[in-house]
Amino acid sequence: MVVDLAERDTALFRKLDVAAAAAAVNGDAKSLEKKLRRVIDGATRTRGFVDFGEAEDWSANVDAALGAIAQLATGRHAGLAMKLAAHAIDRIEGAIEEMDDSDGHCSGLLERAGNIHLDACRAAKPDPVELARDLFPRELDGEYDAFYRAVVRYAEVLGTAGLAEYRRLAAEAWAKLPPPTRKREGGEDPFRLIGILDFFAERDGDVEARIALRTRNLSSPGHYLQLAEFCLAQGRKEEALRRAEEGLWMFEDGRPDERLVLFVVGLLVKAGRKEEAAVHLWKAFEKAPGLELYRRLRKFAGQTARERALAHLDARLAVDKSMQRDPLAAVLIRILMEEKMFDAAWAAVRKHRHMGQYLEGALAEASEKTHPQEALAVYAGQVEFHVGVGGNPSYETACRLIARMSGLRDAESQTAYVRALKERHRLKRNFIKLLG
Repeated sequence: MVVDLAERDTALFRKLDVAAAAAAVNGDAKSLEKKLRRVIDGATRTRGFVDFGEAEDWSANVDAALGAIAQLATGRHAGLAMKLAAHAIDRIEGAIEEMDDSDGHCSGLLERAGNIHLDACRAAKPDPVELARDLFPRELDGEYDAFYRAVVRYAEVLGTAGLAEYRRLAAEAWAKLPPPTRKREGGEDPFRLIGILDFFAERDGDVEARIALRTRNLSSPGHYLQLAEFCLAQGRKEEALRRAEEGLWMFEDGRPDERLVLFVVGLLVKAGRKEEAAVHLWKAFEKAPGLELYRRLRKFAGQTARERALAHLDARLAVDKSMQRDPLAAVLIRILMEEKMFDAAWAAVRKHRHMGQYLEGALAEASEKTHPQEALAVYAGQVEFHVGVGGNPSYETACRLIARMSGLRDAESQTAYVRALKERHRLKRNFIKLLG
């Protein structure tokens, strides 16, 4: 009966096939390898594109095959499990481009296969030099990071001899790299190789080498920030500031990186150099205004900073007709809200309508007490939007807004508004029921 069912159910047939192979764990290694390779190949075969609906079943079959390998990982066939796990990883990676893996099944399968491989290595104790020669290219060039940070994860298995070989291979690969390009350009970012060499430099306690590795690619402000943060973590405050300021200088022609600017400012303030910090902040704000930059400036210069920042934004908006106009208007409105200058904020919303509509809700909430009529108008518009969208979640949001509106006007006006709302949307039964 089972055979009859399996002939009509491909998934069941595969599961039975895997179970039969797994039951043969006491067989000879050669026949066992042949059986399990066939199981792995069958489970990972895509037979054309695997769509989203089929991906879960495909994954379940592969997981069952990995389960059979896992049974070998800690026994006398651990060496075979190593080979089979590596083969399974290769097969899973090869299948990824032939399926819709939106749910990330393959990531979980690769992680499991990698763990099986590591467990098998611990049990089998392979030749450490040969293991290093197998793992190194997998870590360096693996497309899906199945062997990510392998030098760290396998360090105990590799031992002294294996780690020495790993280090030799990494140093050899480093020597073959082309010279770095000009720092403000892109170029190759050998981050995996850097990670491997950094592992050895950390073991040696060689901070200079670790810093030198991080200077290999300084093609973006983010890379400079990473370098400066590392220097700071190593207790090198002066070098951290120097590297960070160098990054600002290297990329001063482009849009300033706010994270890098704030990093520099923080170090300067701690060093008692507030005037220099303020210069950096103003330079960054005038190039790319932002609320956080403004908050820092406000702490330094108080109302003077407010007047200067608002004047700068008004001047920019008066002449700027580019795509940057909307972000500038948004910063202006947010600063006016921050300063509780609500008259000016509402005027800016009306003037810069295209961007202001995205901030009306926040401004309405912030200025309910001082500008109830403006807030009521915004909430009424939002109620109509949510009722129009339909569905209980939208209706519930609309009801919360209506309840909020009751605190902004007298009971008679609120009752009249709700009565009109019920009449206008009387066919929306769920909404009427929630409204009460």
